[in-house]
Amino acid sequence: MAEPNRYQKAARKAMDQEIGESEKDNWIQGAVRPGREGQFTAKAKKWAEDSGKDFKGSPTVQEYAKHVLANKGDFDEETIDQAQFALNMGKMAKEKDE
Repeated sequence: MAEPNRYQKAARKAMDQEIGESEKDNWIQGAVRPGREGQFTAKAKKWAEDSGKDFKGSPTVQEYAKHVLANKGDFDEETIDQAQFALNMGKMAKEKDE
């Protein structure tokens, strides 16, 4: 089994009983490195423009994430991790809305 990436580590830390409730609420902050916020969204926006699609925010990001995961050989490990993270966050947001 592969070593957990930073996204998995941050999620596990949030589940750890040793951290306080306020840290559990903000676990996402540990998953995204400072200065890298919005990088995957920017990649999705460029992909949409290059594909002749309109960028529609979250739905386009989710579509790009699925594209990345379906074509892993075309992307670096960082982008693949970001895609998986984006899909997971989309699922969490959807479950929260239900």
